[in-house]
Amino acid sequence: MIVTLEHETSQSQLSLACIARNNDEGDEEEGELEIEHVVVEPLGGNKNVDKPEPYSPAIGELNDEMKTSIFEYLHSKGVDNDFASCVVNIASKREEQLYGEWLMDVKSFVEKEDA
Repeated sequence: MIVTLEHETSQSQLSLACIARNNDEGDEEEGELEIEHVVVEPLGGNKNVDKPEPYSPAIGELNDEMKTSIFEYLHSKGVDNDFASCVVNIASKREEQLYGEWLMDVKSFVEKEDA
């Protein structure tokens, strides 16, 4: 998922490529936020096809102090493990709903085929 934080004064945004996943204990209610990339770009993204994509180092390439600073900033904006838990929970429920709909579609198809 992409999390975007806008800074209207400078007409820029911070876009973060994130993953919200279940924690290692397998508790579906607990999520963990992982960040893969961070990009500073103009508000609305880089829509100019003539301009190269903004530089974005992988988070793993940054020193620990920079990683901590990014996570502290995100936490201050409400983008934290609680946010990730919410995303995991919503995604899990949506997947469950879609799976139930798919099962009903397959059942309906098979029943029509047998009739």
